[in-house]
Amino acid sequence: MKIQVGIGNKKEFDYFLKEGADEFYAGLSFLPSHLYGGENFKNIDELIEVIKTARANNKKFYLVINEVSDEDIKKTIDGLRTLDKKVKLDGFIVRDIGLIRELHKSIPDKELILSSLALCFNERALEFYSNMGVNRICLAEHITPSEAKTLINNKFNVNIEMFVTAIEFCLVFNGFCYLKQFNGRCICRDGFKKNNLEIFSLPRFSLKEHFQNLYDFYNTGVKIIKIGRGPNNIYARFIIQEIKYLIKLLKENNGDEFVKKAVDFHIKYRTKLFEKLKEIKKWKKR
Repeated sequence: MKIQVGIGNKKEFDYFLKEGADEFYAGLSFLPSHLYGGENFKNIDELIEVIKTARANNKKFYLVINEVSDEDIKKTIDGLRTLDKKVKLDGFIVRDIGLIRELHKSIPDKELILSSLALCFNERALEFYSNMGVNRICLAEHITPSEAKTLINNKFNVNIEMFVTAIEFCLVFNGFCYLKQFNGRCICRDGFKKNNLEIFSLPRFSLKEHFQNLYDFYNTGVKIIKIGRGPNNIYARFIIQEIKYLIKLLKENNGDEFVKKAVDFHIKYRTKLFEKLKEIKKWKKR
């Protein structure tokens, strides 16, 4: 499986390039890319330098631009066309239908990846996007392997990528969740009180179910794992090590063996990871 990594600066790019990432994607601070707490490139010259280095190393590079308002769409398309003349992009990651149409019409030789935020759940939706020029989709985080089978083995020549949901997973539909608005942080994993004061939590996959899903996705034909952009590039550096180990396990083990080894490793690795992050946090406060 290939690994695609989201980055926010050159330092992150250099690290993940050294770690063997196959593809990269990034946003620009002045283009909407639906990023919570992470980092976009603020300097277009730095982004151009990174893209040139990626191409020199035979790595693909995509620009995230999920949606644009009517008043900005012409200016945005013109800017992207200018950027592409300076340094050839491989394509764009998009969710907005109007923007997909404009990109396909104005810069037609590029790959168009449908963002997981577009929530493509069925073959009819996939056909619709394929007819608009989309040639890859990122699976919605909540879809199961059985539900995604017709998407993965589609007849439209659309490739499929996915997040590893045991590591990156929003309990409610990512892009349509407003729980963060209550106190400025994600509260979907917290406990909630009913009127009778009984505590309940939102439904979720167990770790075992997450990794069984990953095994089934892999064997159904998903060939690209995606690591999202986040607020802490140190955390992302740990994630790629876990992803690389999971890919190794997928190649070497059958279903039950993979799930057991993946769950065991994930729990032990996460314990060490959070201990390390606490140490780093304390060190930064000195």
